[in-house]
Parts: sequence; structure tokens; C-alpha cells
Amino acid sequence: MRGKILTVLLLLVSVVFISAGGSVKKYSVKNAVKRGERAEQLINDDRVTTSTDKAYKYRQTRTMWAAVGVRPSGPFTDFDIILYEDTLLTDSLKGSFHGAGQIDFIVRDYNHVSVPNWEGIYVNKYGGPGFAYVEYEDDVEELSLNPGYYEDTWPYGDVVEIYDAVINEPGLYTFSVDITQGSSSLDLGIGIFDSQDETDFAMSFNEMKKYSDEGGNGDSESFSVFLNHPDHYGLILWANNTESGNIRVQVSEEGDTSKLVYDQHEIDDDNVGSSSGDSDSLPEAGEVIELPVLLKNTGTSVAYDVHSYLHTEDEYITLIDSLEYWPSILPGDSSWCFDDFDFSIDPGSPPHEAVFYMNIFYNDMWRTDTFRMQIYTENACSYLGRCADSAYLYFQPDPYTSEATKGLYDGEGIPLTTIPPTYLICFMMDMGGVIWYSGEFPAIYSFGMIVAYDPFMCDTAYTIRLPLCSTEEHYSGLAYDPRDNSFWYTIYERDSLYHIRRFSDSIHVFPAHRNISGLALDSRNNYLWAIIRGDPDKLVLYNIAGGAPFQIRGPFPVPWYDSGGASGLDFDENRDRLIALNTNDHSVWYFPHIDKMAAQAYRFCWLFEEFPDTPSGIATLEGLEAIFVSGNTYPFTIDKYGLITDVNFKYSTISEATDNTSSGISELSLSCSPNPFVKTVEIRYQLAEPSPVVARIFDAAGRLVKPLLEEMEGQGSHVINWDGKDQKGHNVAPGIYFCHFRTGKEVVVRKLLLIK
Repeated sequence: MRGKILTVLLLLVSVVFISAGGSVKKYSVKNAVKRGERAEQLINDDRVTTSTDKAYKYRQTRTMWAAVGVRPSGPFTDFDIILYEDTLLTDSLKGSFHGAGQIDFIVRDYNHVSVPNWEGIYVNKYGGPGFAYVEYEDDVEELSLNPGYYEDTWPYGDVVEIYDAVINEPGLYTFSVDITQGSSSLDLGIGIFDSQDETDFAMSFNEMKKYSDEGGNGDSESFSVFLNHPDHYGLILWANNTESGNIRVQVSEEGDTSKLVYDQHEIDDDNVGSSSGDSDSLPEAGEVIELPVLLKNTGTSVAYDVHSYLHTEDEYITLIDSLEYWPSILPGDSSWCFDDFDFSIDPGSPPHEAVFYMNIFYNDMWRTDTFRMQIYTENACSYLGRCADSAYLYFQPDPYTSEATKGLYDGEGIPLTTIPPTYLICFMMDMGGVIWYSGEFPAIYSFGMIVAYDPFMCDTAYTIRLPLCSTEEHYSGLAYDPRDNSFWYTIYERDSLYHIRRFSDSIHVFPAHRNISGLALDSRNNYLWAIIRGDPDKLVLYNIAGGAPFQIRGPFPVPWYDSGGASGLDFDENRDRLIALNTNDHSVWYFPHIDKMAAQAYRFCWLFEEFPDTPSGIATLEGLEAIFVSGNTYPFTIDKYGLITDVNFKYSTISEATDNTSSGISELSLSCSPNPFVKTVEIRYQLAEPSPVVARIFDAAGRLVKPLLEEMEGQGSHVINWDGKDQKGHNVAPGIYFCHFRTGKEVVVRKLLLIK
């Protein structure tokens, strides 16, 4: 660079700028102020020319990167550029001072600076006979990996273009620009800015993180750069001459990269360790929460030395332990943090949604993820509020088994019933839609909760509290989408569909038909079925492939005998059919040809008198070959001819005794020995009469481990063995398993403990 000094004799105050090569240029602030008072406004994408020193101003209104460039008209002309915080040119931010014939530009990242904002520009003619092109550019142009390119036209005389390069994952990226059509004389350069370490988020030419300007006229330019955090980077293009043409700007991700993302969290308030609370897995005012967090590596390489810093701006949350560590996480794997984050909730906290931010550091990269959490008051019942028939669970020790027995209470604390652990799901009140999925019974209750029970562990798996509705309304349909852990639900008196993720409190509302009383999901086809109570009852089909439900068929009348009783609905993916519940006559119906909508319907079975007076939810239990109806089980079998056999059936209590005595059911005697066992357990059973027998092993999460037997057996004693292996012949891990034993009339469940 040149080594010259501009001397101004009438200098009152001077600001010194250092050029790229170390030379000093001095500009009179007094002179700049005078020019700033007469500053000319630059308009986006407009090119102006100047042959002298000139003051400009621009008004930034978009939350994007912006750039101002100056290009001399010839090789012996030298113009420089300075960015000011104000239009009077008193508070300088950045300057660019290349030599004669070279372009200069400054940029600012308005993703981090408030808009609208007035800025000042001072273009100084350092020497030479010619003039300069000046351009301010802030178009709403974005470049991201999807679709990965941006096609544009470079007008004649343009100086600079700047794009928001949206990078959501740290990694190695390649940026390029190609001239696809037009003048073969167009000469472009390309570079990228990262404003992370800039206090004022203003930068000059020499502060680009990486750039390429080695080619000549008509040549492509490209570079690769490691970007270590998600952000909107400033991708700038500049023209070294005045030619025009069509261009294609591209970005691609290169090589193996680790990509860590927040997956889920759990709430621990069980008074063990650092936590304190009422053990309901809900964050409530006055509690101290232990917060384990699960991270997932969605990339293609190992993530090493993973650390995370948790923070929140919530005034009612105090973080106690905000730093956590993960071991290395392999591609495709998930891992819980080595310890737990800890935080306390102010006792005076009102019900509200708290937002947490996780800065995740790994492999010299970092990213920030956000998750939300609903905070409740200390008294859950008072929060549930206005429903007169509201209910909540109360836990107390069972004096016989020492296991927590669940007491069901109404909104005023009056006990309704005490429920043995095995029958927890059989007597819940005010239940709407129900689901069977992976060993859990999620159900929605009229007082505003989605509660999932684990019938094998006899405990609550998780609870989602929903906003309160009025006493004249009640929650009705419920459907679960396992692909993204989300629920669809309805409030009967409203004309809306609601969508909530299991680990998020954000609720999306979509228009729908009024009085939907049941929902069913066909995940393979991205269909959501709804049944509408009325005269007649109707079925309607929504497509949810795009996220928002879009009605594609119906409403069609349901051809059953007693209208106005439409309630629960489920989709049996194994047999590709809908199953519906009619509360008027306590009947279960199925629709064998769903492509014909409700053109054909057949009564499946009647519900017996011991079932609830107003059954409202229905779910098929494929693993147990039964139907779950609003608080009780009703089984069915289908023979090879497709005939349906009704079976009067209830679960027997899971025995906790160690002597393996029978359950006391007169027609079936079952024992398992030894228990606990190391390698093999012997299962002995005695039948009072010939009967079909189905024996299966499930794990503690309700997943099928191994089928043991499925055939007709004669009266008398029989023995089968389980060798501690799954259906692929692999040894299973030590732990709790369940032997489900079903005959033509009964089901007995035995808990097994495999030890090593």
C-alpha cells in the first residue's frame, strides 16, 4: 500500500485510521461535520457517482446485513470510505482504505443492531483524476443450505451485493459465485463476514473471515471456511469493473461434521439429591428442580468434550448449577448429561411459561438451542381450577406391598376411590380420548391434562397440563404422533384442532369442525381422522403432511343405528381400519374399508354393564390384542377366518410376592421359578379346560421382547421356559420383565427379575 499522508491545515480535531499496509491517513473531523450537515441520502441498490469528497447518509429499516461500497473509475484514482454512527459524521465506526484503483467497502450486521437506524458515510477522494461509483445495498436476500443457491442479476455498474448467509449448524462450508450468462468481462469477488466479536457489528474489507478474488473476467470464485456457530453471516459480492451478467451464488456443507441438538429434558422433583418437591414431575412454585437434558448427534462424526451452559431471563427462575458435561456422542446417538442442571422456582411464581437457552460447546464449535417449560403454582388442584368435577392423583404407601397406591380425589379434595396399582387405568374419572402406544396409556381428561400411565410399572410416565377451558366445555379427542412426540386434541364445544409436542408447551391451533369427540392418527399416510357428534354422527379426514391439517374428505354420515353417541375413535394400523365408540348404546364399531369412508360399518361388540356409564375413549392394544375403552379393557380375538370372538376379560393383579403363588383365578394357575433368575425361568401353568394360550415376554417399557407360545392347549399342567433372550436370539439386559399369559377367558401377568 502507499505511504502518503494527507495534511489538512485547518485541522481542529483529527481521527487517525490505519490502512491495510500500515500507512496513516488523516481526515479532518471538522470538515466531515460540515459535509455531514449536507449529507445526501443513499437509496437501497441505487448507484451514485462523485468526483470529490462527499458525505452520505442512509436509513436502515431491515434486520439484515447492509453494505456500502466505493469503486474508483480508473486505476489511478483513489477513494476511501468511512462509516459513522450518526449522520453528522462525529462518531466513526469503521473505515476502508485500499490503494488507487481498488474497491473499498464497509458492512454492518443489523441482525444485532436495532432498526430503523440512520447511519453516516464519508467518501474521501484521496487522489487521482477520475470519479467513483458509490452504492448502498440492504436487499432482503438470504442464502441457506435449502435450497443452497441464489440466482440473481448483476446490473451494469453495481458495486456490492450482500446476503444473509443463514447457517444453522457449525461446520465446514464452501461458498461460490458463478457467472451464468451475460458479459464474459464481469469480474466478481466473494467473501464472508462474521460479526460475533465486533462490539458495534461494523466491519471493513480487511476484516472478512475468508474471501476469494483471484480470478479474472468471467471467472468463478469460491472458498471454504469453518463456521463455528449458528448465525446470520454476511456474504458479500463485489464487482471490480462495471460489467453486468446473471450470477448464481451457492453454499454447500463439506466433509464429516458433528451436529449436536437439544432433544428433550425431564423434570426431577422427588426430594432425592438436589431436588425438592412433590414428585409429580411438574415444575411448581417453590420447588428445586433437577433437570437432566438429552442431546442428540444428528451429524456424521463424533462430538468430543461436550459442555453446555444453561441460562434464562425468567425473573422467577434461579439457576443453581448451570454448567454440565457430556461424554463423547457418536453419530446418530443420544446421551443424557453426566450430571443434572439445577434451578429453583420462586415460591411466589405465577403460572407461566419459562424459556431456557442452552449454549452447547463441542469440537471447537458452539450453537444455541431453546426450549420452553410450563411453570405451575404449588397447588396443582387450584391451578386446574374451575371444573367442578376436576380430579387429581394422590400418592400414599400401600401397607401390604409398600408400593405407592393412587388415590383419586375431586377438585375439593374429597376421595373418590383408592386404586390398586394394577387397576390404576381402570377407574379414572372424566377421561376423554385414550391411546395405547409403547406400553403407555396416554389419556386426556376433561379438566385439562394429558396423563400417560405405564401399566407395567404401575406409575405415571408423564403429564402434560393444558390451558383451562370453561366449565361448559371439556376436552374430548386425543391422537398421538410418535414421529415427533406430539399430540392432537380437541375441545368438544370448539371448532378447532390443537397440536402440542410432548416436550414443549407451545400449542398450535387450527380451524376444524365443531363438536369433534374423537381423533385417530394414520401416521403412514399422514392422515388425521375425526368423528363429529351430531344427528347424524359424521367422519372427516384431514391431511397433516404439511403440519397444518387440511380437510381432504368428508364429513360423511356414520351408518350406525343410534346417532348422537359418537365418541372415541382409533385407527388400527395393523388391519388398516377405523374403530369407533358409540356411547348411546355402549357399542364398538369398525369400518373395514376406509377408502370408502363410512359407507360400511359393522358392530364389533357390546360393552358390558360394568363398563363406565358414559365411555368416551377407545384405543386398540395391538400387543395385547385388546381394546381399551375409557377406563377398562375389552379384549377380542380374530381367527383365521376373520371371525370375532368376544371374551369377558380383566387383568389380574401383578403379584409382588416372591413365592410365585397363583393369582387366585380359579380357571388358571401360573407360577414362575426361579424368580429372580440368572439364565432361564420355568413357567408352569395349569388349565381347568382346553383353551387357546398366548404367552409373551414384555420389557418394562411395554415393548414385546419375545413370543413364547401361541397355540391350543389341553386341560392339565404344562411348562414353557424363557432363556433370557429376545426373538432374535440376543441376550437381554438384566432388569424387570413381564410374562403376559392369556387364555380364552383370562389374562395373568407375572413380573420377572433377570439378574447377572
